[in-house]
Amino acid sequence: MRFKITPTEGRVVRDPRNGSVVPPTGTTVNPSAYWRRLALDGDLTIELGDEAEAAPEAEADPDPE
Repeated sequence: MRFKITPTEGRVVRDPRNGSVVPPTGTTVNPSAYWRRLALDGDLTIELGDEAEAAPEAEADPDPE
């Protein structure tokens, strides 16, 4: 299962795999504690379901769960 992450407006979110900035339009990633923690902190939103399938794919996450 993958989900789409989208940074909250005004926030800069970095991908832990390569340090790149997640684009404001979002990207699709594998679930991990890292992404869930940022969502709980209000730094990004997580979309599940069909929206995630339509998002551009990111590389494999180093922390798969």
